[in-house]
Amino acid sequence: PEPEAEAVTEAVTEAVTAGPVTRKEIRMMSPEEQQRYAAAVKKMMENTSGPESSEFFRLAGYHGWPGNGAERNYSYCEHRQETFPGWHRAYLIAFEQSLRDADRALGNDGHIGLPYWDVLARPELNGQVSFKPYYCP
Repeated sequence: PEPEAEAVTEAVTEAVTAGPVTRKEIRMMSPEEQQRYAAAVKKMMENTSGPESSEFFRLAGYHGWPGNGAERNYSYCEHRQETFPGWHRAYLIAFEQSLRDADRALGNDGHIGLPYWDVLARPELNGQVSFKPYYCP
């Protein structure tokens, strides 16, 4: 298998072994939880051995950065494909495992989940509607 596939498989296995975490709607997280999440993402973005060597950059590369998605060489994500749900599920597990690793590197217990934003239940953010629902005809 390709190194990217092996890395995702390893992250999924590690996540299953570590046990579940609770993902929260981001506006339901306490300020402390939000700060902890931001600190872990910032840790993921630290370059380890020169430019573009961060864990965040590695994971962004799986998703398709750099590139605009038009080139298959740069766009591994399966947007607009029937395989999208399964691909993105594994990708988010790998991202969340890296988030947990970063949290542990900051001295925490690694029991941190990737938050979500329930845009349909509460489309307002800071008093402004930030999403107009779109309905397919």
